[in-house]
Formats: sequence, C-alpha cells, structure tokens
Amino acid sequence: MHAGPFSSHQFERKSDRPLHITAIRPKGGDTPTVDDTEFFRAHCDAVFRVFANTLSNHAEVDDMIQRTFERFFAADRGRIERPAAYLLRIAHNLLREHWRSKARVLEGEDVSELAVADLSPGASTLMGRDENAKLLIDGLRTLRLSEQAALELHYWGGLKYREIAEVLEVPEGTVGRLISSGKKALRTHIEARHAGAPPALEDAFAGAQPGSGA
Repeated sequence: MHAGPFSSHQFERKSDRPLHITAIRPKGGDTPTVDDTEFFRAHCDAVFRVFANTLSNHAEVDDMIQRTFERFFAADRGRIERPAAYLLRIAHNLLREHWRSKARVLEGEDVSELAVADLSPGASTLMGRDENAKLLIDGLRTLRLSEQAALELHYWGGLKYREIAEVLEVPEGTVGRLISSGKKALRTHIEARHAGAPPALEDAFAGAQPGSGA
C-alpha cells in the first residue's frame, strides 16, 4: 500500500493526490503564511478524525480534509472567535452535505439521525489494531451520525460538552443525551460480539485512537 503524508499504523492513504498546506489557498489565492501552515499542522489530525470513520473511501477522506481547510481559509477569519471549533464545524457540515448528496435520504429527513452503516455499508478506512479496536470502530458506524460525532469528539478529540455543542450547533443538553444514548448502544454492540469481558469504553476508545501521522 502507498503510504503518504497521512499515514499511521491505523491509516494509510490510497490516494496519489498530495495533501498539504501549499495545495490549499487562503482567501484571495495568496500563498499560505507561516500561521496558516502552523494552523494546518496543529488541527489536521482533528479534521482527519471527523472523516476517518464516517467515510469508506480513502480518497474521499483526503478530499474532505482538503475541502474543510479550503473553506476555512476562504472565511473572514477576523470575525471567527474560536478558530478550532469553527474548523470542526465546517468539517461536520461538509460531512452532512456529503451524505445528503450521496445517500438516498428522503426529503426532510435529518441525515444526522442515520448511521454510516446504513448510508454506506462496508469497511471503515480505519484499521483496528486488535479485537477491541475493531469492535469499537465497527460499533461507532452503527450509531446515529450525531451520536457517533459526539462520542468521537469527546473521547478522541478531548472536547467538553459545551465545546461539542458549539461544533455540532446543538444545545449542551442535547450533547449529554447523544453521548449517553451512544454509549449505551455502543456498549451493547461490543458486548454482543466480544469473546469474553469487554473493556471499559474509555479504554476501548484510547486503544483505537486514530491519527493522520502528519
């Protein structure tokens, strides 16, 4: 397999298209500044995690990361109070746009209430290192997109409920309910398939932590 700039022990790029800051132009088409480059490097993993377990195609993951940063750099950043949260909001909005346009979603249906496993049955782009990681990764894809997003932002992104609420544009109380229902469904999924006593969810998430290797 081809290993590019976005590779790790859990993820290897299969796209030959380079993905780096010089391919992403800020507003006006200017050459990226030092600050742009540092921002890209600092937050690339966070954006990668949004798409790594919600898309089934490595080239699509690359493309969505690229589009997220393009949209961010095209914005009026002088009016953005919290750039990291704004960037993740862009990524999640793009993800919902992607599934609304690609999947057979009924008119008026909220794509956030659907699961990746229903929208696009197939393997994740993430590769679990062991049974626990594989079960977690597969289980997350059976949750509603909103539940999956909340859990991944909390456990993999380290975000607090109020920060997740800002990213997903929902009330903080809704985040609590999404995490609670998501954990219950995920625990049921893992327990039904685990040969023995399953690990605590916190340990399972830690063992399946994705990284771009950037």
